[in-house]
Amino acid sequence: MTKWGKSGLLWVATAAALLPAVAGCGDRKAGGPAASETGFRHYAGAVQYPAVTKDSGGEHGLDTLVPYGGCVLGIGTYSNGHRDVGVNWTGDAACTKLSLDPAPETGATPGEVPGDMAPGNGAEGWGGGGLMGRAVLPGEDGSVYAAGTSLSRLDRSGRVQRLADLKVPPVEPDPDAEPGARNPGGAAVMVRSGQRLILGGSVTEQRRLVPTVWISTDRGRTVRRHRLPTPGGATSASFTGTGVLAMAAEGRRIVVIGGNARGRGRPRLPVWASTDGGRTWRTGLTPRLHGYAPLSGVLWHDGRWIAYGARSYGGRADYGKPDRPSVLTSADGLHWRTENTSALGEGRIRGATVDGSGTLVLLGLRSGDHVFCGMVWTGGFGEGAERAELGCGDSLPSAITTRADGKVVIAGSNDLWVAGTSGRRASGR
Repeated sequence: MTKWGKSGLLWVATAAALLPAVAGCGDRKAGGPAASETGFRHYAGAVQYPAVTKDSGGEHGLDTLVPYGGCVLGIGTYSNGHRDVGVNWTGDAACTKLSLDPAPETGATPGEVPGDMAPGNGAEGWGGGGLMGRAVLPGEDGSVYAAGTSLSRLDRSGRVQRLADLKVPPVEPDPDAEPGARNPGGAAVMVRSGQRLILGGSVTEQRRLVPTVWISTDRGRTVRRHRLPTPGGATSASFTGTGVLAMAAEGRRIVVIGGNARGRGRPRLPVWASTDGGRTWRTGLTPRLHGYAPLSGVLWHDGRWIAYGARSYGGRADYGKPDRPSVLTSADGLHWRTENTSALGEGRIRGATVDGSGTLVLLGLRSGDHVFCGMVWTGGFGEGAERAELGCGDSLPSAITTRADGKVVIAGSNDLWVAGTSGRRASGR
């Protein structure tokens, strides 16, 4: 769940990138039941952040969570005043606190970065450290893989091993591009199918993003790059090609979803499905969606593929209207149905996971009164769903995952929430 999409370029988990700067300009109590009523325990201020003033989910901060050891690994970015650097968080034995790992030297106040590591100071600022990459995947042996333009692996002892270079072609500067719109390409998502690692993303050819997958059969030591086929009907006015937005796997079955970009308010997204671990692909298109950023991710649950995101701003007719959750489902990954999510209320679905009992848990964001707020839905997206508020402003959540023991963990750049339900993790995740 990452913040790579800017200026209309869509990537998995781009919701945080779409939050304006007002996300941290205040705090208010959210309406509705608290998360504790659905079994979540709130640990306020439990996430250490590498700055004197903590981030609240805007441009930088904790972005992705994956299970690691008895707790989780957090991955994100920090702007040190000179450049963006990658940072990691790991949990304590009780999984009630996330700390920077590797950690900067501590100042006089616990958790505070000393002056020579603060933004704007020092020749290059604090360098961060740990595992870095937009595409993140927990390994079967307790390790964690991450990739951007290259692939790395964090083992259980905390050692980072550099693996394959994805050999992403360099991007020529575009003088007409909006500020921040340059996309370096590389991997954005990653799944495992049997013993194969499949990475999805893009490369740039003649200033156009090409949907691409990289496949490794030797645990990431080497990769082979494949260009995904163009879906039929993709030349229509509603479609502009970008890279891979979301990907999920269940055994040898893999589903990949791409996206539209730049000014397309009613897109049909390209989809690819494989039943042989990524050796061959079939193509299709989703139904016409609504909004410039309709997709956050996809997963397999309860015998079907579920793609989630938002029915968001798609033109002047939507000005001032709140985002609404959006869910698509498919049995084969090629033919998709738009589901009724009116029971969820307002907001966009930021992330999703499945807990140890097999229950679908959704992380959401909504805006109001010049501040963004987080919420969680349990029990699916229909009439039986339960909604609970997490927090606003500095308490904004940004990532969700399921620990090895089946408990769901939610975190932002300040606060941590852990569900009380434990059990064996569902096989679909």
